[in-house]
Amino acid sequence: MKEEIFKLNYHSYRVVVHYNSSAYPFSHPSAISISEDGDEMDMESFFDDEDEYETKKIKPVFLPIFKENYTSNLEEEYLSNYGNPMASVQKNYSMVLVERNGDKVSIKLFHGYRRRYRGKTWFRTSKNVDYITVNTKTGDVYSGFLHNYQSKKKCKKKIEKNFFVTQPTNSFMIKMRNCVWSYVHNHSEVTLSSMSKFLNEIDGGNDFNDLNFEERLFKFYLDKKQVKYPNNFYLYSKKFYGPKFRKELKRNNNKLVDAIMSLNGFSGKSVKKALHICSDLNLELYNRARKLFGDDWINQDENFIVKTLNCEVTSGSRGFPVEFVNLVSKEELRRVFRLFKKVFFDLQLDFFTFLDHISMYTELKMFGETDLKWLSDGTDRKKFTEEHRDWSDKLSFYKTGKYTRIYPEFTYDILEQPLDGYYPLVLDNSMSYNNESSVQSNCVKTYIGKPASLIISIRKGSRDSEERATVEYILYKDNDVLKFKRIQSLGKFNSKLDEKWNQPLLKLDTRMLYYINDKRFEPVKLKKETSSGKVLESDSVFSSDGSLRWFYDGIEKTPSTIFEWL
Repeated sequence: MKEEIFKLNYHSYRVVVHYNSSAYPFSHPSAISISEDGDEMDMESFFDDEDEYETKKIKPVFLPIFKENYTSNLEEEYLSNYGNPMASVQKNYSMVLVERNGDKVSIKLFHGYRRRYRGKTWFRTSKNVDYITVNTKTGDVYSGFLHNYQSKKKCKKKIEKNFFVTQPTNSFMIKMRNCVWSYVHNHSEVTLSSMSKFLNEIDGGNDFNDLNFEERLFKFYLDKKQVKYPNNFYLYSKKFYGPKFRKELKRNNNKLVDAIMSLNGFSGKSVKKALHICSDLNLELYNRARKLFGDDWINQDENFIVKTLNCEVTSGSRGFPVEFVNLVSKEELRRVFRLFKKVFFDLQLDFFTFLDHISMYTELKMFGETDLKWLSDGTDRKKFTEEHRDWSDKLSFYKTGKYTRIYPEFTYDILEQPLDGYYPLVLDNSMSYNNESSVQSNCVKTYIGKPASLIISIRKGSRDSEERATVEYILYKDNDVLKFKRIQSLGKFNSKLDEKWNQPLLKLDTRMLYYINDKRFEPVKLKKETSSGKVLESDSVFSSDGSLRWFYDGIEKTPSTIFEWL
């Protein structure tokens, strides 16, 4: 039997009453949209409607002019004009409900509207519910939604079980706050109070003063499932999903840390201790450090493991070439190890610059530069910069040729418009890439053959200014949707930019969004004239994994294109 524990109900009304007659002698021409169902809507209704319509055709018609008499937000006016064809009426509602049904405790957010436009006899409605339900006997947590459930055709639903990665309580509170903010001034207090009552009904709320809502819910789940966990248990909610993990957890007698170690191939007391005391869980970086330097090396320093796990810098999908480990000497690797700490612990060097250094070393070795030595270790920034520039020049020698990246003409119209005293310039040929490398003392000239990279140089004051920011965007597809990511934005010598660059960078990001969504967008093309005079050309295409590749892969066949990555 259902038991109502807590309930908040909010309504708002909007009424617009029009005169029964018009002073104008004629109607005015307008247009209507024929919907997929054959219903007619005037254009005001069409653009104001939240439902999605597939426009079949637009035709001119003559509609009467509705002249506004008065507006009201009162319920009485809504009820009295409910059937008045000369009035537009709308009711919005939101309801927060905490209830118990046997062993199940739920928090539900009902929200929607009922609306009729003037001159119409029918209403549009939208009914939605978002929820979290917890089985207090088993500990299982269900979260999801049912949107537009008034219509079988348009109904959308989603349910997740024990999926803590999405932070169910935080996501629910954001939805709740968005729904109630227009009704009450203290919407944050209402949101916190509602979630508190829900969780108190689940765990009693007595011994959790130092835990937030997400931590309490996850802890309740772990306790009910009899999982053995450390004090920093909530870090593991990021990894707590999938049949593979749950199978590993069962195999390790429900010990959370042991399951993580087994799943990732970790071993040793130092690693186990670090996993108990770390404040973050950057397993991807730690795994890459293991592959670079080896377990025997890094497990000698417990502090190194903790710092690696705590590191906020993420390496993303880009790693280190497998070949690098086989090419670098132990003496050189010690310098790489010291530089690794400068990058990830001291944040004194940009992560992507470090990766570029490793990639250039590997490529040059594979081109036959057997005498090449890695000498910099981060203690002397100038020494590292000189080494980086020297390797960039050597690599350019092996990739000799005049390049031209061919973008659609509208690319420049969108991306090169001035930004309040800052002037973006799309780099598209060898000369512009080489100039940028020379002025900025970076290796961007080696990027010209990368199909997914779009390089923009932002100059302060004028288009020829040497006060610049070099910006790299990566274009890719995710589920067939074109997207971009700004992965680098650096100053001279690959230094971090100060705050004055934040605004132009954000504005440029917005321009990029317009650019990739423009119907005229086409992937970049490449024209390469070799030193022998031969001209090679290639389109670029998105591969099955969403990355952008040259259609003719021989146009830029270098060691980096055949790397396997750690």
